[in-house]
Amino acid sequence: MREREPQGRQFGSGRMRVIMVNKLFAGYLGGVERYIASLSRELQALGVDVAVCAKGKDGIATIDGLTVHTVSSLSGLRRVIESGADVVHAHLPRKVFSFEGLRIGHAGRRRTIFTPHAFYPGGSVIKKMGKLALDLTMTRHTMRICDAVINLTPQDQRDAVRNGLPRHRSHIVPNSISAKELAELESASQGSRPPVDAPYILHVGRFDPVKNIGFLVRAHRAVKGLSLVLIGQDDGELANVRRTIAQHKLESRVHIIERADRATLIAAYANASAVVLSSRWEGLPTVLLEGLFFRKPFVASDVGGNGWLAERGASGFLYPLDDEDAYLTALARALAVPPADLERSRNLVVDEFSWEANAKKLLSIYSATG
Repeated sequence: MREREPQGRQFGSGRMRVIMVNKLFAGYLGGVERYIASLSRELQALGVDVAVCAKGKDGIATIDGLTVHTVSSLSGLRRVIESGADVVHAHLPRKVFSFEGLRIGHAGRRRTIFTPHAFYPGGSVIKKMGKLALDLTMTRHTMRICDAVINLTPQDQRDAVRNGLPRHRSHIVPNSISAKELAELESASQGSRPPVDAPYILHVGRFDPVKNIGFLVRAHRAVKGLSLVLIGQDDGELANVRRTIAQHKLESRVHIIERADRATLIAAYANASAVVLSSRWEGLPTVLLEGLFFRKPFVASDVGGNGWLAERGASGFLYPLDDEDAYLTALARALAVPPADLERSRNLVVDEFSWEANAKKLLSIYSATG
């Protein structure tokens, strides 16, 4: 790979400036957006200037100490990047906004970093064909112009290599949480009321078809003594989930909370019996890491990076996608995990899956010249 000296402020000559590029950010509470926010704050603590550029009405705001540019056009994106960025770090595959950010950075001889997070497969035949077409064109070109790709798991790395990434440009740095932030929130939330007054299992994630939340609702007919709490914002599937709840007469046992603030979310983790996922695909879900930090076992479909997290020693139990009997068996095992194992899982997250441990790895990748 050729060596390139970035334009803008040079590495080693003052504070490095990183622009995080992602279509969504302000007002959206997905796992990728939490990844960007937590990583950015930890980089700031390491002396890096970080800003986010997202799609939206032209403007600039400060959100939790992080500068966020919103632009309505690709020319606006170009202006933000060319205002002095040393590094362009874009997120998510098959997104024109992220691709253009990398292309602009590459053309300006800035260092370009890409984190796919996950290569979600398409649902319908038409969507699968559309994603295949993008992977054969945009994704492969993305892999050619990036100086480095951050893969969250070995599965993510295999998918990236299959889509044209030269393996030597891949760095496995897992999705992470801010242990310091969560510890402070945990302390502040002591005694906070749970979202419901009955014991419950918890799902956190957007109401999107890929999250397969209807499966959890249907399976909950056979779960005794526990409610199911669903926290997330609508991404096209909430109405279907509500219909499924009504169809099975589960209104008193399945509870939906949209757009929960951070305090509500922390209280939900702290009081849950387990965290559950039924996704059709995942990278390395932030929700599982956060749940483990709060000493909660997880039950998740055996897709994406979920299995790798369990292999690392986390208190997690997997089941084949859409297998209701296996899900119920895994849930029973999770509810019986002893406290000592949950404490070890928390320590695992702090040691291997926290930004306190992993942001320095990203900074080293940003600083490389070859």
